[in-house]
Amino acid sequence: MEHDPTNSQCLLQSALQRDCLPCGHPTSTYVQLRGGSCRELWGYRGIIGHEITHGFDDSGAEFDADGNLQNWWSPADKANFEKATQALAKQYDQYEPVKGIFVNGIFTNGENIADLGGANIAFDALQMYLKDHGDVGKISGFTQNERFFIAWATVWRSPDY
Repeated sequence: MEHDPTNSQCLLQSALQRDCLPCGHPTSTYVQLRGGSCRELWGYRGIIGHEITHGFDDSGAEFDADGNLQNWWSPADKANFEKATQALAKQYDQYEPVKGIFVNGIFTNGENIADLGGANIAFDALQMYLKDHGDVGKISGFTQNERFFIAWATVWRSPDY
């Protein structure tokens, strides 16, 4: 499957074992409208982490290291993974974004796993960066950690997603 490099939509191609992070993404409205390096740097890194995590979500985990659709898990690991994904789905089932309408945690599990993975990977990277380079303190009244979560919360508002 070819992916147009001017497209700004990122995706994982499990059978090919590759993430598509097209050239058009950094120049998309996502980056242009965000303003502030924290949002561009950490929000974009969260997207990269999100796409990488799809390789290990409830769908991506079905592919082996060569991109073949086959079970490569030990029985114990598979059982633990399924238990964890079921617990996450149950948690998301409780979310009511619109009164009377609840999230279907099983249906959204792949995206939920990828969102959590992407946010965790990028947040860990921010903490390593701050440890190595120091914390500059508040910018516009927000700490670096707060700015990270603002970036993460707004990254999915873009028309590119």
